[in-house]
Order: sequence, then structure tokens, then C-alpha cells
Amino acid sequence: MEQQIPILAVILVAAMVIFSIGVTIFATRLTRTSSDYYIADAGVSVFQNASAITGNYLSAASFLGVAGATFIHGYDGVLYAYGFFIGFVLLLTFIASPLKKFGQYTIPDFVAARFHSKRGRVVGIICVIAISLFYSSAQMVGAGDVLNLLLGIPYTWGVIGSGVVITLYVAFGGMKGTTLNQVVQSWVLLSAMFILAALAFGRGAGYANILDSLAAAEGTFGLPGGLEETFNGASFTQPGQWIGFADTMSLLIGLCFGTAGLPHILARFYTNPTGEKAKWSVMVVLLLIGCFYILAPYVGNVGRYIMIEHGSNLTPRMAESLVEGGQNLVVPIMGDYYGGEALLGITIAGAVAAILATISGLLITLTSAVAHDLYTSLFNPDATEEEQVKTGKIVTILLGVSIIIIGLVAEGGQVAILVGLAFTVAASTFFPVLALGIWWKKATASGALWGMIVGLLSSNILIFFADAFPAWLQYENPAIISLPLAFIVNIVVSLVDGKIPADVNEFMELVHGPEDAAEEA
Repeated sequence: MEQQIPILAVILVAAMVIFSIGVTIFATRLTRTSSDYYIADAGVSVFQNASAITGNYLSAASFLGVAGATFIHGYDGVLYAYGFFIGFVLLLTFIASPLKKFGQYTIPDFVAARFHSKRGRVVGIICVIAISLFYSSAQMVGAGDVLNLLLGIPYTWGVIGSGVVITLYVAFGGMKGTTLNQVVQSWVLLSAMFILAALAFGRGAGYANILDSLAAAEGTFGLPGGLEETFNGASFTQPGQWIGFADTMSLLIGLCFGTAGLPHILARFYTNPTGEKAKWSVMVVLLLIGCFYILAPYVGNVGRYIMIEHGSNLTPRMAESLVEGGQNLVVPIMGDYYGGEALLGITIAGAVAAILATISGLLITLTSAVAHDLYTSLFNPDATEEEQVKTGKIVTILLGVSIIIIGLVAEGGQVAILVGLAFTVAASTFFPVLALGIWWKKATASGALWGMIVGLLSSNILIFFADAFPAWLQYENPAIISLPLAFIVNIVVSLVDGKIPADVNEFMELVHGPEDAAEEA
């Protein structure tokens, strides 16, 4: 089917990309030191940081994937919205303020300083790279899919083009440019989802009504272009039809605890000037993402409702896109259905904004891990500020190429599911070392080191080689096994080792004491 390019939609998306490039050019004048490059000189306000975290966190997995998972799996797809949101509550409760008070650039910095371990830093760097590359695959899949929908260009060129743009603006803008872009991008994607949901609701798609209609629908439904869709409303609207109870619990464990271990999210707390403001940033984020995660599953259900109950009103192009790519494209297709080219452009701009914001955050985190944690901290501690920034830019470009390659390999994946697996790796590596390091005095360097190693290996082995294990060890998302295993290893090795850092009491007083004590330290 020959695709007609929606000119207005293209203009809206292009305007946002050009704006991002302009912000980057402006930010290059403000990026002079390594502190500017990696944490924006710790001078980001609560509103700016909350907006940037929201844009960073509401990735393609949230903007495209949550609605897409709901569109495909119904009730069970909403699990992603639950997990993503609850994870931030855990982050606020246990991690945000203590981590900021300790005052390091990255999680490997935290591990090295808390446990006085260079080996811990190296393993932390490896974990950052594994998590970030895993996470980036989903974003690039979303980029390839939405640009194919918008322009009709092949998936491959969509991934390459978006990867090049993101890599260049992160390389030259650093954290200051990334933060300014993420603030704008977060409000683009939030506005897109709010507008779409408001139009759908205003035109009679009440949530209760569409769920009742879907629950009663069953059979094969005709669509324009000779397409058909077989649908079972009972399985769509009931829990446990896609994955069983054990898989559900494992998925939620991975999503909830993985949030508190995502390096590109945690790194943003270092850009706030104080721990108290870091905590307030998370509270504002909770409000923003809470509203978003109510709307995203709603839009996914609206897409299925329109497809089943009003399929004849879809154009052949809309119907084909929903049948072949609804798992990732239901949001822009509903934008086209309810608002034509204008809303199609706004929703795709929202998707592109989500992808730009998240990949830029991932790239900054990866660059920090390789250029700051590895090169500067271990190999060239005497590097000048100019050398550190130059190294960061070079590393960003090399990592950008790696992300593009991973995006090409991941073609055809469902973005929420891909990100869910990245959350499992984060939950199994960084959450145990952060939670125990912050809250347990007896945690040792050996415990942290082996906990991260076991968490990284077990999560990846259970993801990539699941078929080699008995059925009771096979999970869609294996966090229910890998996370407790990492905790157990960390605790047991720490108790056997017994080499508690001599300054543990000072550390505990610093991260759990009053804000002014942390500032004086």
C-alpha cells in the first residue's frame, strides 16, 4: 500500500527536532567543565529536574509501550503501568535523598566511595553499560517504528537517523543541553497523551463503556483493506490470560525494584543542589507520571475498542498499522483517528520526544561510566577539565554507534517488554547494592562486588538461555529469582567477609542525618 506522507505531522516533528538541536548549540556555550558536562554543575531546579526526570523516565516503553501492551494483552498489559509507577515510590522512600547527600556523579562512584573498592567500581561500570544498552534497544525500536509510520522510510534508516541526531546533541550539549531538551520533551509527550485522551473521552469513549463493550465482544471482525482481527473479550479484560500469577509477580518485582536501580534516572539526582530538593523532584515526578500512567492504558483500550467496534471508520492505512504494529503504534494511530494530521504529528512528536529524552539520558550515563568512572577515575586521574570533556564527547559518539547497532538487531520487539527486561537487570545488580549500602552497616566491598556479579550473570542467563532451564525457572521476566539471589549473595558474603569499612558510621550519619550536616561534609 503506497503511503501518503502527512505533511503537517512531518512539520511538527521536524520543528521539535530542530528545536532540540538549537538548544544543544546554545548549551555548548555553557558546558566548560566536567561538572557541567556530567551533572550540569548540580544547579538544576526542582521543576526542571522533575520535568527532565519525567521525560527521561517516560521513554518509548511508557509512551508507546504501555498503551501498546494494553492494546495487545488487555488487563495484563496494564501491569507495566503499575510497576513503572510503584518503582518511583520505592525510589523516593529508600534511595533519592541519601544518594544525593553522599554526593557522587554515578552509581559506580557510589560503590567505589562507599566501599573503597576499585574492583567494585569496575563491576559497577560493566553493569551500567549492560543495563543502558539493554534499555536503549527498546527506544531505538520505537524510533524505527514511528518514523516508518510517519515517513514510510525503512526501519533501518529510521534507527540510524534518530541515533545520529541524539548522539550529536548529547556529545556537544552534555548534561546541561540534555536537561534543557528533556524539560521541553517531557511536556511535549505529556501534552500529546493528555490531548489524545481528552479527545477520545470527549467523543464518547468512556472508560467503563469501552471495557464493557470489549468484554462482550468475541469473534472475527472485518477491517478495511480486507483485513480481519480475531478477538476474545473475556480473555482481554481478565487478569492472568497473558501470563500467570508467578510471572505477574516476577514482572512486578523487576519493574518496581528496577526503577530504583536505573543508572540514567539515579544520575539525575546529582543535578539537584541538595538532597531535600532531590526528594521534592521525585515527588513532582510521581504526580506527573501518575497522571500519565492512568491515561496510557486508557488509550490502549480505546485503540482496541475502535478497532473492534468502529473498525469500518478506520482508513486502510490505520487498520493495517494497527494489525501489523499496534503493539508499538496504537498511540499515533489513535492520534490520526481522532485529530488527523495535526494530532498524528503531536503524538509522534511526543513519541520522538520520549525517545530523544531517554536515549540522551542513557548516553550521558554511559559516557559517565566509561569516560568518567573508567578513564578519568582509574586510568588518568590527572586529566584536565578540557581533556575530560573531550574524552566524554568522543566516548558519546562511539557509544551512540553501539546503540544504533543494537536498535537494528532488536527490530520487531515490543518496547515495553524489552524495557521490562532491562529493569530486571537493574533490579538484580544495583538495587541490592544501593539498598544494603545505604541502610545496612555490615555491607562490605566483597558482598557488593559479588552481589552485582551474581545479579548481572543470573538475570542475563535466565533471560537469554531460559529454555536451558526446567519450567519452574522459566519466566517472561526472571527478577523473582535473580533479585533475591543477588541479595542473598551480597548479605552472606558480607557476613563471612566481615571487613566493614572503617568509616561506615560517618557514612550513615552523612546520608541519614540532617541536610545541613551533608552540606557541611
